Amino acid sequence: PTPAKRPRRAPGSGEDAPQEQRVNLCLRDNLFSRFKENLPKQLSGSLRRAAKTCALSGANWLHAGAVRVVACTSQEFARAENLFSAKTPCWDPQAFCPSSGKLCDSWETKRHNLRTPDAFDALVFEVDRSASDEARSQADGDYFDLVSVSTMYHDGNHAEFCSLHRCKDRSAGAADCILPLSRLSGHSLHWFKLDRRHYFASGEPMRLEFRIFPDGGVSRLGLYRQD
Repeated sequence: PTPAKRPRRAPGSGEDAPQEQRVNLCLRDNLFSRFKENLPKQLSGSLRRAAKTCALSGANWLHAGAVRVVACTSQEFARAENLFSAKTPCWDPQAFCPSSGKLCDSWETKRHNLRTPDAFDALVFEVDRSASDEARSQADGDYFDLVSVSTMYHDGNHAEFCSLHRCKDRSAGAADCILPLSRLSGHSLHWFKLDRRHYFASGEPMRLEFRIFPDGGVSRLGLYRQD
């Protein structure tokens, strides 16, 4: 009888390599996997799609297509990207994950229970003005002077305070305070009127840092112009 042919291996898979090389490849993959952030699961796509679109989403500079998450100190319980959803936060009382616990449509950080002034979690993100609706661009420039912060479905595990800062440049840390330390209540929508207009620079993204003190959950973040 004709001997069976061995199946072809995918190029670069290492399966045709000597045993010592295959062991090295496994060790390499295991090492690299430790540097990848283990993000929590999301609520079901059907539930999130069925959620109502926020009535003011068209006026919010922070819609998903205009925002890029740069860095985040913690998102063990819920992903930071959820802050920029155009949908109202949704809730599923039955949704749990063995690794992260209750699944929430928000950004929720790991508890560290520190009460020092420098005890906070931070999210750094960029806002690309060119990705926003041109109808929002006025003759006097693109700006925002209102900040909205929602803690919907977080009550007791919500962030107690927040602040917003503008980074001096794309390589530097927070420099200009936009929203000073402000108290947050559980399961609430907060509006903060800023003391002046903050303009987007022409032709380049604005880099911002949103801080929550000391930790916890926030559902949505928005930037608006009052007019």
